[in-house]
Amino acid sequence: MLGVRDADALEAVLVRARQKWHYDADADLAGLAAAYGFGLATAHPFNDGNKRIALLTMAVFLGLNGKALDATEPELVQVITALAAGSLKEPQLAAWVRDHMVRLSL
Repeated sequence: MLGVRDADALEAVLVRARQKWHYDADADLAGLAAAYGFGLATAHPFNDGNKRIALLTMAVFLGLNGKALDATEPELVQVITALAAGSLKEPQLAAWVRDHMVRLSL
């Protein structure tokens, strides 16, 4: 696939969020969004744009579930950069998403 550096890593990220939903009794939207974001930002499945894809995937997932992130662009950049650098872990990302998640207004 063009642009995909590691198809197995990409598949693992996508399956992992579904596994959390089915087998983690504490799974919620923020945790699932964080699973997608963390996996994509840290597994680097694409040749380029992994941080952007991670953020966009979280936003689309939340949007499909009637939610949105209420954060400024600098906040989003700071969070996704910290995530990719390894200084922000998945549980911390989930907590951040929970704190910044709002109902999507149409």
